[in-house]
Amino acid sequence: MLDSHTRSVTFHDMILTPSPPNAELITLDVMLTDWITRIKSGGSVYPMNNEMAVMRILDCNHIADRNALALLIQYADGRAADPYFSNMKTGEVRVEPKKEDEGIAASGHILIDLTLVNPTNNSHLCLIEKVPGLSRTNLERLFRHEFKEVADNFPRREDGRTVLGRALVTIDSYMSTSLQELVFGYRLTEVQFISRKVIEGGLDEDPYVQEREHRARYRLGRNWDPDKIWSRARDWFDEARREKVDKVRIRYRDNADKIQSSEVEFSDDSADTFSFSKTSKITVNRPISQCEERLRHDIIAQMFQSLDEVKSP
Repeated sequence: MLDSHTRSVTFHDMILTPSPPNAELITLDVMLTDWITRIKSGGSVYPMNNEMAVMRILDCNHIADRNALALLIQYADGRAADPYFSNMKTGEVRVEPKKEDEGIAASGHILIDLTLVNPTNNSHLCLIEKVPGLSRTNLERLFRHEFKEVADNFPRREDGRTVLGRALVTIDSYMSTSLQELVFGYRLTEVQFISRKVIEGGLDEDPYVQEREHRARYRLGRNWDPDKIWSRARDWFDEARREKVDKVRIRYRDNADKIQSSEVEFSDDSADTFSFSKTSKITVNRPISQCEERLRHDIIAQMFQSLDEVKSP
């Protein structure tokens, strides 16, 4: 359930690559004006999962003086169960049935820093508000669809013929805390391995990547000392490397004894150098609805504060 005043924000690298691979990349700054026009016209709609769900970019704002783009994205799922409400005094329960063609909806803010983090791989730092449906996989599918549509405005000539290219999008973890820091600074409680596989879409859908759990979660004893946790975690990471998993997700208790989770793309680095996605909390005075219809400037302002903390030396 979403809190009415506080939300979590995760940091990610949004990496653009050309398709086909030998094509010239249509960079974000080049297609920005056309993309904003598309969004403001109401055209940024992406039906998915055999049209049982849909993603929409409801609102956008190009903050030129900060060289950033703010987006408000809605996810609606027609397969989601009808919401129930319970009287907290009596326990009486009522249900609010969905109407035909309705889906349970949520919206979240995204802030994209238009300044390249790494020009060699065309990556942008982006902050994503954690709400149901705004997973990295879904956002990758949405952005790839959007950039494919926008790319039609940028044909090029090759061998005497008109060729269309587009930008593919990968949203990776933004490296921050290392596994070793988590083990010795907090209390690691759980490790989960995740693999990806490509799912061919239907007639009207692009192929997309689906995540599946590689194996049951590994749990660690509450009273284990850090050295034992560190040894066991390294063994599991070595096993994950042999099994060629794609991502690792962990849960740990912070200094306030609250459960936190973080994840990292798997690589061939040694276990002690693994780094996990940075997260941040934002709190605002005015209540946040589950499905805002316009960008909340107070939320974006706090996302900028978190961005500045990361970018400051």
